[in-house]
Amino acid sequence: MLISVSILFWFTYLPVAVWFLYFKALGYMDASAHPEDLEFAKMGHTILTLISFANTAGNFFLYCLTGQRFRQELGEMLGIKRNSKVKEVGNSSVKTVSQKL
Repeated sequence: MLISVSILFWFTYLPVAVWFLYFKALGYMDASAHPEDLEFAKMGHTILTLISFANTAGNFFLYCLTGQRFRQELGEMLGIKRNSKVKEVGNSSVKTVSQKL
């Protein structure tokens, strides 16, 4: 789970860091820059901000996909009980109940 969250973080925040370093090094973030350059920088900033927000939204889905304990706690919080399991033993079924300590 930690690996998938880390990979998502790098894919969503690395472009933001590169973008800001690039434009800061070229001086496009200064007030003396051309208006076209400022508009391009604002558009890029908006797009990359949305991509970085995708990291936050993606974390929820990654935790749901990869974290069994997260799914259990989320289910309990939402009122979905999954504590009992039915196991087939021969021709009869046995119901077991798990409890938390």
